[in-house]
Amino acid sequence: MCFFCDCVRDGICELQQLNREYHVDALPFEVEGCRYDVDDSLHSVVRNKCVKCRRCIEVCNDIQSIHNLALFGRGQEYRVTASMNKSMSESLCVRCGRCVDVCPTGALHKIGVDCVISEEEAINASKKEAEELILNSDGPIVISNSHAVRNFVDSNFSDIADCVHYYKSVQESFASIAKSIARKLGYDRNTWKTIVFTANNENGSEAKERETVDFSMNAREIYRTFKRTGVDLRGIAPADALKFEIDPDCIFGKVTGPVSFNYEAEPEMLKIDGKNIAVAHNLGQARRLLEEVRNGISRFDIIRLCA
Repeated sequence: MCFFCDCVRDGICELQQLNREYHVDALPFEVEGCRYDVDDSLHSVVRNKCVKCRRCIEVCNDIQSIHNLALFGRGQEYRVTASMNKSMSESLCVRCGRCVDVCPTGALHKIGVDCVISEEEAINASKKEAEELILNSDGPIVISNSHAVRNFVDSNFSDIADCVHYYKSVQESFASIAKSIARKLGYDRNTWKTIVFTANNENGSEAKERETVDFSMNAREIYRTFKRTGVDLRGIAPADALKFEIDPDCIFGKVTGPVSFNYEAEPEMLKIDGKNIAVAHNLGQARRLLEEVRNGISRFDIIRLCA
């Protein structure tokens, strides 16, 4: 149990919150160190400070249908680990980051800005590319811009991987736009860095494995950075982010834009421009839709897969 720690959850940790609520300010026994090695083999997901709440196991198995995490060992060695006690890099993990989202402590985490680019600029570029994919398709089409979905398909549906058409993620689109703007503003490519602030934890893996941007920071990491460096947002004047392109007129904008994760069993179903559309908000839904495609019984003209 931690009271003061150098942790991504420091200040927004459920364990610390319970300590304060129940006035736990001293421990009657000696604190032991971590009983097992920290696994940072994936770089984007690191396991430590685990309280065995099982939330990560439940979202991985029941919602995302990956079945990567499990409880292993007995007694003091009892812990959450990848299936068969493998390292995370050798496991079934597709780097969707949902285990990080539900972790109540810092057990799972992911590892001065001169120019701010509007996320709408990157979203519009991504949507425009997806719209072209749909309009140029001669028949039913499966699309995705998710790094985790790509890993998921390669691991579980390699026989129909050619059926899934990928377009640039918002992060990839941002990277392309940032490079173009940096050249226009005269920045030195050898010194400037790209940073994405995101609520989506899979972006950390994408940044590391596909080198789309230099850094990806989620809400926890931004909060921690501000807290540790003494930043007071109330003293900073707001400024508009750069935006150059006009919002595109997309027929399928509801399908190709950002999609939020949910815990539902069934995908979202839409009808746009006479086409039957399914949008998967998690990998469990994506699995069921891809199994229908594999078996030749899919009834949808457009399928959007998200993690």
